[in-house]
Amino acid sequence: MNRYRWDIDGLSKTHLPSTGIEKIKDITLITSGRSDGVHHQGVGFLLFKRAKQSLPVVHPVSERIITIPLKRTLANMTIIQKDVLFVIGDFNAIVGHSNDGVEDVMGKFRHGRQNHRDEMLIDFCRDNEHFITNTMFRHRERKKVTWRSPDGHTANMIDYILVGKRWKLSVLNTVSIAGGDFDSDHVLVMSELCLRIWKSQQPKKSLPRYRVNLLKNIETTNRYRTVLSNNLSRIQPMEAPTAEEID
Repeated sequence: MNRYRWDIDGLSKTHLPSTGIEKIKDITLITSGRSDGVHHQGVGFLLFKRAKQSLPVVHPVSERIITIPLKRTLANMTIIQKDVLFVIGDFNAIVGHSNDGVEDVMGKFRHGRQNHRDEMLIDFCRDNEHFITNTMFRHRERKKVTWRSPDGHTANMIDYILVGKRWKLSVLNTVSIAGGDFDSDHVLVMSELCLRIWKSQQPKKSLPRYRVNLLKNIETTNRYRTVLSNNLSRIQPMEAPTAEEID
């Protein structure tokens, strides 16, 4: 996995019964498995060198769910006000070829024929304001497929990376990558993220606009001169400082 130079790998179906954190050279393995010791299900994360330095705490929920909040620091700026939430995993949902009517949660680059879990995934995304990043980018069909049947005759996109809609434009690419060094009928799904930080726009103060065109009228000009002269006459002249005061 090191050759891909990723920061974080999400794992599903680890079949590891333990829950905890293990150091493997420069990699941190985080797992959440069954409490009865059965080698079934299980989820986790692999954190590589850069990502593990940002890991404050782990939240293992069950053998199906684990969450890790990562603290992200840019130069001398630490972003703590908002969370960039990703949901990743094997949803067993096939989103089909068309995104008509569901443009709010997925793009037009889909794959396969819809199954009964498609609506469940769409409802989940709508309820939680998420977008399916796998469908945002144009790729060849083999780069969309995330699972192949053992006989090699069936291939579908069923593993997804979801992101909050607010951060959708921060996702640069999501693509399937075959060739991982592990025994599985699923392939790796990679998503590349670039956080864009916008400065808050301060409202511009509007300068007062003077209707100088009114001075073209003689009467208006005379009134203006009179008012200006009266106001200036009320200003008390300043006394010049003495030599002693200057010293």
